[in-house]
Amino acid sequence: MPVTRVRRYEMDGDQWRVLTLCYAFLQANQPQPLPASQKEDVESDDSDMEHDPSSGATAEDPDSSDDDMEVDMINRDIEDTLTVLFLVLVIWHVLQVPLMCISIYRMFIARRMWVRSRSHHFFHWWCKGVIDHEIWCEMFAMRPETAQRLVRIVAPLITTKNSRWRDALPVERKVLLTLLHMRTGESYRYIGSRFGVGASTANMIVGLVTKAIVVSMEGTYIRTPKNGLECRLVMEGFYAKKKFPNIVGVVDAVHFIIVAPDHSTGGYTNRKFSTSVSYQCMCDHQGLFTATFGPWPGSSNDKRIMRNSEVQEAGNAGAYSFPGTQSIIIADGGYTLKPWCIVPYQKPTGRQLTRSEKKFNFLLSSTRVIIEHSFGMLKGRFRALKKELDISLPRVKWYMPACMIMHNWCSVNKEQFKNAWREDIPEWRDSYVRQAQVRADLNDSDDGESDDEGQPHIVVPPPAVPYHVDVAGLAAAALAQAQAAHRAAVARARAAGDRCPRMPAPDHKHWRAGLHHHLFP
Repeated sequence: MPVTRVRRYEMDGDQWRVLTLCYAFLQANQPQPLPASQKEDVESDDSDMEHDPSSGATAEDPDSSDDDMEVDMINRDIEDTLTVLFLVLVIWHVLQVPLMCISIYRMFIARRMWVRSRSHHFFHWWCKGVIDHEIWCEMFAMRPETAQRLVRIVAPLITTKNSRWRDALPVERKVLLTLLHMRTGESYRYIGSRFGVGASTANMIVGLVTKAIVVSMEGTYIRTPKNGLECRLVMEGFYAKKKFPNIVGVVDAVHFIIVAPDHSTGGYTNRKFSTSVSYQCMCDHQGLFTATFGPWPGSSNDKRIMRNSEVQEAGNAGAYSFPGTQSIIIADGGYTLKPWCIVPYQKPTGRQLTRSEKKFNFLLSSTRVIIEHSFGMLKGRFRALKKELDISLPRVKWYMPACMIMHNWCSVNKEQFKNAWREDIPEWRDSYVRQAQVRADLNDSDDGESDDEGQPHIVVPPPAVPYHVDVAGLAAAALAQAQAAHRAAVARARAAGDRCPRMPAPDHKHWRAGLHHHLFP
């Protein structure tokens, strides 16, 4: 039972002063008894005045008697008023006893009817360190010392004071409750029962902590490269993995299933006929999220999200290129080709992709698959994102980024991630399916060489290029080559008397062609 401060119902200083003044006034207006000597002198004087006819005063003076009666009436009215006031104050003081009894009843007896006693045994495991370390990491997706550092970061934003009705919940309990909800995705009633709180309190705590995580940690753990040195480090990381130069990020969109909102159900229905919200994310070579944009309704396609995102604004403004660096990002076929955004080749009308174009698609797809793995690790580490989230749309903008920040937080702190956590994640399985499709498409144009297991296998030779190349120069060379090829085609058509081909519409294909010819000459 929390310690409750009970008000002491005593008379304060103002009430005592009023009673003192009333008592003093009553004492001052009471007739004072005269001494015996003075009483005899007054009686003798009165008798002389009654028997002395020359004094001019008679035994019964009508004027003096009227004045005395008026004074007596005033005094009696004053005495009655003060007596009533005194009685009111006394009665008010006496009534404090039943009022105090009613307050005690409400605080200690009636309170038991709406505050239910709950067990705190599960939380005390963490306080006393009794819980097994492996079970702890399995339950909260991080080590206890990592969780303690997280508590210290968000504590200034979620610390509350004790009230007269109950003690405030500890910050550790709020953070662990939120982490357990992210990790398991269980109902608020179940999560609250583990920490000794109700379902509504658990819902409020999750919203409070996720907002505190985003406010206090987003600028530190989700950030794009801010200078040329950071860009070069990311380029080196991507080049070391797949030998693709100049990459500072990979962009893709991910869907999170939510409960259908009441106001617009159709807008949030995606292509798989489930209600979801879409987030566009960008990651680096380590699988860390560097930019997020959302939430968008599940029916929105990737191009629409990109047109309205901060990624396109930054790319058009040259924010990803610094002096001495020419940076690009890569994406799948659902995005539009830009000078700073390279997408794979699409199958043209009337012909098949060449072997060189298939090689380029395979290299780009194998490099881009890292963001699919990041989505798989995100949903595998925080299983709530895999289930249907029972949270309102205003809270989605805090909950999803908070999970992404926690993903980066765990990766930076080298937290353990088990492959079994992501085996049932669709993004993780689909990435390997797409990779197999691209590899099979590439093998269709090969001689059909097989490895030891009898499966078609192709080895893409890594290009001997540095991690940073002159993308603009390659694009200019590719554009000049395309123009020269068009002039040659026009000359051949004129010589044969045929219709001259049209000049292709200006687009950004020469940026991709420049990289393509450089990687696979």
